[in-house]
Amino acid sequence: FKTIATGEALPPARAIMLVGMHVAGKTSALAKLATELTLQKKPVVIVSADNERMGAADTLAGLCSLLKCRFHMAED
Repeated sequence: FKTIATGEALPPARAIMLVGMHVAGKTSALAKLATELTLQKKPVVIVSADNERMGAADTLAGLCSLLKCRFHMAED
């Protein structure tokens, strides 16, 4: 991966929120960001608010399992 803003010495002070239409590439972008941060030994916590799309949480939970980071599902 080419280093981006996350390559700085400290993790972002704020959360990064990805918002967009269905199939816009949010999950792919999230996977790339989370992988880069994990490779840099930065803490990663993924929170999903998508409780409507079938399998969305499972996809993110699987990614977190591979990266060994935390996953939370927002209830509302």
